[in-house]
Amino acid sequence: MKIELLSEVPNAIDDAVEMIYEEFVIKTKSSATKSTIKKFLTCGQDFPITFVAVADEKNVGTISIFENDYKARLQYKPWLASLVVRENYRKYGIGTKLIKAVVDKAGELGYPEIYLKTETAAGYYDKLGWQRVERVVGDDGIESWIFKKSAKKTLQNQKG
Repeated sequence: MKIELLSEVPNAIDDAVEMIYEEFVIKTKSSATKSTIKKFLTCGQDFPITFVAVADEKNVGTISIFENDYKARLQYKPWLASLVVRENYRKYGIGTKLIKAVVDKAGELGYPEIYLKTETAAGYYDKLGWQRVERVVGDDGIESWIFKKSAKKTLQNQKG
């Protein structure tokens, strides 16, 4: 299994869009379309930066770095976003490897920390050593946690 930048694996774009659409549009009843997701992921700007996990010659997971993933907290930057691993590839550490790639990339870019917001996976990020920053309640009444993790470039992630 390899973690690659989506920009270096152009044949994985449609798979990444499909996974994001299924996980974050259909399940949340968002109005985003596959076309808008694809345009966003391939816009050529500094953000988003998207990674894919490739195993068995297939795209089995994806994750992105967004400049901001929660407009009510513009002071936090950048954000881990859109982590998805195909169901039959879960429990193999692929999500953890995708998260590490994002944290390392944020550090390479000079960010001291990276943030995320989750409604359902707070325990997962607790186990991975992320620090809870604050509990927020959206306009929809849904409670979420904002987490942060150090992204400072260390000797270990300079070598790897």
